[in-house]
Amino acid sequence: MLLFALAACDSAESEKSIMQAEITKIENGTMLVTPAEGSAELNSSDSFSVPIEHMSGSLDPQVGDIVEITYSGGIEETYPAGLEDVISIVIVEENGN
Repeated sequence: MLLFALAACDSAESEKSIMQAEITKIENGTMLVTPAEGSAELNSSDSFSVPIEHMSGSLDPQVGDIVEITYSGGIEETYPAGLEDVISIVIVEENGN
């Protein structure tokens, strides 16, 4: 039983979520993003603060870019909201084009 409990705990910790969002502001190593329409994250908040440090060093995020944020854990109950464990951030569409 102990093994089963550890395995269940381990799989819950490794569960990842992906959110697409538009960058609305960049300031002090952090970007403010608005989740894409219809995303589950909108049930928690209309604005998220995400550290830029999780982006590839070669990427230069701009306001209006659409990013895909991979994270695990929950959503912090602050405003703007935060994500517990950001794994990666990738630009999927530049400047909303």
